[in-house]
Amino acid sequence: MERDWQFRQAAETVMMLGKFQPWTARDTETFKRAITHTAQVVIAIRQVHVDKEQGPINLHHEEIAEQIRQELEPLGFFEGKHYIIGTVPNVVKMFAGPDKDYVDEQTFLDTPPPDSAFKTAELKDPWANEETIIDVDSFNNKAQKHEDEIKGSITHSNKRHEDWDEG
Repeated sequence: MERDWQFRQAAETVMMLGKFQPWTARDTETFKRAITHTAQVVIAIRQVHVDKEQGPINLHHEEIAEQIRQELEPLGFFEGKHYIIGTVPNVVKMFAGPDKDYVDEQTFLDTPPPDSAFKTAELKDPWANEETIIDVDSFNNKAQKHEDEIKGSITHSNKRHEDWDEG
Protein backbone atom coordinates (compact mmCIF):
# COMPACT_ATOMS: atom_id res chain seq x y z
CA MET A 1 0.00 0.00 0.00
CA GLU A 2 1.42 3.36 -1.02
CA ARG A 3 1.60 5.98 1.71
CA ASP A 4 -0.11 9.11 0.45
CA TRP A 5 0.23 11.64 3.27
CA GLN A 6 2.93 14.23 3.66
CA PHE A 7 5.68 14.44 6.27
CA ARG A 8 4.07 15.21 9.64
CA GLN A 9 6.02 17.60 11.86
CA ALA A 10 4.46 16.34 15.11
CA ALA A 11 4.96 12.64 14.35
CA GLU A 12 7.82 10.66 15.83
CA THR A 13 10.81 11.08 13.53
CA VAL A 14 14.33 9.70 13.23
CA MET A 15 17.10 12.23 12.56
CA MET A 16 20.17 11.46 10.48
CA LEU A 17 22.87 14.02 11.26
CA GLY A 18 25.97 14.25 9.11
CA LYS A 19 28.17 16.18 6.69
CA PHE A 20 27.22 13.92 3.77
CA GLN A 21 30.19 15.19 1.70
CA PRO A 22 29.03 13.43 -0.48
CA TRP A 23 25.91 11.31 0.22
CA THR A 24 27.09 7.71 -0.17
CA ALA A 25 25.66 4.21 -0.54
CA ARG A 26 26.37 3.78 3.20
CA ASP A 27 24.17 6.80 3.92
CA THR A 28 21.40 5.26 1.80
CA GLU A 29 21.68 1.99 3.76
CA THR A 30 21.55 3.95 7.02
CA PHE A 31 18.43 5.76 5.76
CA LYS A 32 16.76 2.42 4.96
CA ARG A 33 17.29 1.35 8.56
CA ALA A 34 16.22 4.71 9.99
CA ILE A 35 12.90 4.85 8.17
CA THR A 36 11.84 1.48 9.58
CA HIS A 37 11.75 3.01 13.08
CA THR A 38 9.23 5.82 12.58
CA ALA A 39 8.26 5.88 8.87
CA GLN A 40 9.78 9.33 8.41
CA VAL A 41 13.29 10.77 8.68
CA VAL A 42 14.79 14.24 8.91
CA ILE A 43 18.18 14.42 7.20
CA ALA A 44 20.17 17.19 8.90
CA ILE A 45 23.17 18.37 6.87
CA ARG A 46 25.88 19.84 9.07
CA GLN A 47 27.34 23.09 7.72
CA VAL A 48 31.07 22.59 8.11
CA HIS A 49 34.20 24.50 7.27
CA VAL A 50 35.88 22.44 4.59
CA ASP A 51 39.58 21.94 5.05
CA LYS A 52 41.16 21.73 1.59
CA GLU A 53 43.80 19.36 3.01
CA GLN A 54 41.05 16.83 3.79
CA GLY A 55 40.14 16.50 0.14
CA PRO A 56 38.63 18.28 -2.81
CA ILE A 57 34.99 17.69 -1.86
CA ASN A 58 33.24 20.92 -0.94
CA LEU A 59 29.57 20.47 -1.76
CA HIS A 60 26.96 23.11 -1.07
CA HIS A 61 23.97 21.83 0.94
CA GLU A 62 21.72 22.14 -2.15
CA GLU A 63 24.08 19.84 -4.09
CA ILE A 64 23.96 17.35 -1.24
CA ALA A 65 20.15 17.57 -1.10
CA GLU A 66 19.99 16.85 -4.84
CA GLN A 67 22.28 13.80 -4.38
CA ILE A 68 19.96 12.55 -1.63
CA ARG A 69 16.87 12.94 -3.81
CA GLN A 70 18.59 11.19 -6.74
CA GLU A 71 19.50 8.23 -4.53
CA LEU A 72 16.24 7.85 -2.58
CA GLU A 73 13.56 8.55 -5.21
CA PRO A 74 14.34 5.43 -7.30
CA LEU A 75 13.86 3.43 -4.08
CA GLY A 76 10.37 4.90 -3.61
CA PHE A 77 11.25 7.44 -0.90
CA PHE A 78 10.24 11.04 -1.61
CA GLU A 79 11.18 14.36 0.00
CA GLY A 80 8.27 15.93 1.84
CA LYS A 81 6.64 12.53 2.20
CA HIS A 82 9.13 10.08 3.72
CA TYR A 83 11.86 12.55 4.65
CA ILE A 84 12.77 16.20 4.82
CA ILE A 85 16.21 17.74 4.39
CA GLY A 86 17.50 20.63 6.48
CA THR A 87 20.75 22.28 7.37
CA VAL A 88 22.08 22.69 10.88
CA PRO A 89 25.17 24.36 12.35
CA ASN A 90 28.34 22.33 12.73
CA VAL A 91 26.99 20.20 15.59
CA VAL A 92 29.82 18.15 17.12
CA LYS A 93 28.24 17.05 20.39
CA MET A 94 24.70 16.79 21.71
CA PHE A 95 23.61 17.19 25.32
CA ALA A 96 20.25 16.50 26.91
CA GLY A 97 18.78 16.71 30.38
CA PRO A 98 18.01 13.62 32.46
CA ASP A 99 14.39 13.55 31.30
CA LYS A 100 15.05 13.41 27.56
CA ASP A 101 12.30 11.70 25.60
CA TYR A 102 14.32 10.34 22.69
CA VAL A 103 16.85 7.58 22.10
CA ASP A 104 20.40 7.91 20.79
CA GLU A 105 21.30 5.07 18.47
CA GLN A 106 24.05 4.24 16.01
CA THR A 107 23.58 1.66 13.30
CA PHE A 108 26.26 -0.67 12.10
CA LEU A 109 26.19 -1.65 8.46
CA ASP A 110 27.17 -5.31 8.83
CA THR A 111 24.36 -6.50 6.59
CA PRO A 112 22.00 -4.37 4.54
CA PRO A 113 18.31 -4.42 5.40
CA PRO A 114 16.00 -6.16 2.95
CA ASP A 115 14.53 -3.89 0.27
CA SER A 116 11.14 -4.60 1.80
CA ALA A 117 12.26 -3.47 5.28
CA PHE A 118 9.94 -0.46 5.22
CA LYS A 119 6.96 -2.49 4.02
CA THR A 120 7.41 -5.14 6.72
CA ALA A 121 8.43 -2.87 9.57
CA GLU A 122 6.47 -2.73 12.79
CA LEU A 123 5.79 0.86 13.78
CA LYS A 124 4.65 2.64 16.93
CA ASP A 125 0.99 3.62 16.75
CA PRO A 126 0.97 7.40 17.43
CA TRP A 127 -2.83 7.41 17.75
CA ALA A 128 -3.02 4.78 20.54
CA ASN A 129 -3.35 5.80 24.19
CA GLU A 130 -0.76 3.23 25.21
CA GLU A 131 2.34 2.08 23.34
CA THR A 132 1.18 -0.23 20.58
CA ILE A 133 3.11 -1.72 17.68
CA ILE A 134 1.32 -2.02 14.34
CA ASP A 135 2.29 -3.10 10.82
CA VAL A 136 2.85 -0.56 8.06
CA ASP A 137 -0.49 -1.17 6.31
CA SER A 138 -2.39 -0.55 9.58
CA PHE A 139 -0.26 2.54 10.18
CA ASN A 140 -1.06 3.83 6.67
CA ASN A 141 -4.80 3.16 7.14
CA LYS A 142 -4.89 4.96 10.50
CA ALA A 143 -2.87 7.86 9.12
CA GLN A 144 -5.24 8.28 6.19
CA LYS A 145 -8.26 8.16 8.51
CA HIS A 146 -6.61 10.74 10.76
CA GLU A 147 -5.78 12.99 7.80
CA ASP A 148 -9.39 12.71 6.56
CA GLU A 149 -10.73 13.64 10.01
CA ILE A 150 -8.62 16.76 10.35
CA LYS A 151 -8.77 17.89 6.72
CA GLY A 152 -10.08 21.41 6.71
CA SER A 153 -9.84 21.81 10.49
CA ILE A 154 -6.23 22.96 10.53
CA THR A 155 -4.89 25.91 8.61
CA HIS A 156 -1.35 25.35 7.47
CA SER A 157 0.62 28.56 7.41
CA ASN A 158 3.13 29.31 4.70
CA LYS A 159 5.05 31.50 7.15
CA ARG A 160 8.69 30.73 7.80
CA HIS A 161 9.84 30.34 11.39
CA GLU A 162 11.47 33.77 11.27
CA ASP A 163 8.06 35.33 10.39
CA TRP A 164 6.11 33.78 13.29
CA ASP A 165 4.52 36.14 15.80
CA GLU A 166 6.27 36.33 19.16
CA GLY A 167 4.67 34.48 22.07
